[in-house]
Amino acid sequence: MERCSSDTMDKKGKRVMIRREFLDKERTMKGIRSILGVIGVVGLFSLFLFNHSAIAQQRLQRDGQVMKPKHVVYDTEIDGVPTQETFVYSSDGLFIPAVVQKPKGEGPFPAVVLVHGGSGGQGMKTLKGTARNRNMVGDRFLNEGYVVVKCDYRWKEVTGKEGPEEFSMSSDLVSVIRYTKQLTYVDAEKVCMYSGSHGSENSVLALGLESVAAAVLNSPAGFVYMRMPRESLKELNGRSSLQDILTDDMIDRDVANSNLKKINSPTLFVVGTADSFLGAVKKTNAILNESGKESYIDVIPGEKHGFYWGPKKIDGKYAQPSPAFLKALEKAVTFCGERVK
Repeated sequence: MERCSSDTMDKKGKRVMIRREFLDKERTMKGIRSILGVIGVVGLFSLFLFNHSAIAQQRLQRDGQVMKPKHVVYDTEIDGVPTQETFVYSSDGLFIPAVVQKPKGEGPFPAVVLVHGGSGGQGMKTLKGTARNRNMVGDRFLNEGYVVVKCDYRWKEVTGKEGPEEFSMSSDLVSVIRYTKQLTYVDAEKVCMYSGSHGSENSVLALGLESVAAAVLNSPAGFVYMRMPRESLKELNGRSSLQDILTDDMIDRDVANSNLKKINSPTLFVVGTADSFLGAVKKTNAILNESGKESYIDVIPGEKHGFYWGPKKIDGKYAQPSPAFLKALEKAVTFCGERVK
């Protein structure tokens, strides 16, 4: 049984009428589901579920006034692990899906925010599927005593805007980090990040707005925060050596400096030598080092893009993980662990 633990009150403490419009592709497939309930003396709680986007937009109105809501949380479980299906209220009124799992005990615990790669808008169904079938990273951190927050971010076409100054994918991650820090069972000074690919690119921008105890950024592209043209990636593909071919003339160095100098979190970049983003990752780490930031890079021989998430389950069991993945994961756990002691 799922339980919604969301509530909203006006300045006088009275519960108010709530209208939530969720744009979540999981629930799109199930059609429109309405939930009616009595909240105090006045209650009408309607949940509209539509559109293919994974992001949920909430609007609260009372006497024509828009009111700031709280986050929406459903208690459930995944493979026997108590889990909260969470919709984090973002800075411009959108909800960001996240799956939250905590260790046994009362805490306060350290936490890690896991950010997937690829496009945003993948939805709660995809997040839960990953938690069931490709979660060696999350399981390891959970066993180490971390609260694990696996989150989504918006599909950019929702606003058509990118960059830290706009309501963007990176601002969604900032909202999730801040939500994680305010959880009663989390130590706000011990929140870390672990991300991959496009999620790492967005994390770079997010870290310029909100610091964490440690960030493990796997293979971020530099398309946004360094303004690396996509033609540069095409130029990189197929070359036998990618170590040193990303030069200043392939990026906007002023934009890169402006975005990266804002980062004050210890960062560990992880990338394989068979990854087309190797040059971009090395350039990112170099710029941070030149700026006096605490930044490190772990280059894994022979590994391709995406290896850092580990294998998927086959017939309910994980395929054999590569030694390179296990070694990189161990370094990531150690990197975070040393900074949350």
